[in-house]
Amino acid sequence: MVSVVVFLCALALSPSECSRATAVDVIALPAAPDEQACLHAAQATLAGLAVRADSEHRWIIKCGRGNDGLGPVG
Repeated sequence: MVSVVVFLCALALSPSECSRATAVDVIALPAAPDEQACLHAAQATLAGLAVRADSEHRWIIKCGRGNDGLGPVG
């Protein structure tokens, strides 16, 4: 299974710099069977959210095996 966490981060941050500590918002989604399913589920969820990234921010999707440093969201 793959952990699925979505971060809303400033455009100035690279995807690798976008983390729980630097994100404006963090959303944990149910685990996915693989990376492709992770990306598909996250994109489908983000498409339906009322929270949209503005011109200063972007959504970063992170998929990881086990915990991979994503940690619990809370």
